[in-house]
Amino acid sequence: MWVEDLYVSAWQAVYTVSQSMIGYGSFSSNDFGNSLPLKVPMQPGGAGLGNAGTTGILQLASYHNIHMPMKTSCKINTSFTNDVTQSGTCSFILGVGYTKQ
Repeated sequence: MWVEDLYVSAWQAVYTVSQSMIGYGSFSSNDFGNSLPLKVPMQPGGAGLGNAGTTGILQLASYHNIHMPMKTSCKINTSFTNDVTQSGTCSFILGVGYTKQ
């Protein structure tokens, strides 16, 4: 089996004026062919002065054709690191596409 595609989507519950959002999703597993985590940066976003909540849905960050070998039974750990401190809550969803042979 191989990991082929990685996806990261992140958003804030409430956008705070003049706070940007930028970071990356991490995928790691002891069942991967490599012990280093795979990282996918996300598109930066933020709300301008006086415009709370003006940021729409950010473009889905994705990498394709990764070809990372993995075991047939694989537990994948995911996390999101926001590089800018937020006063609100941040949520994320990470997705994986794989090929079974």
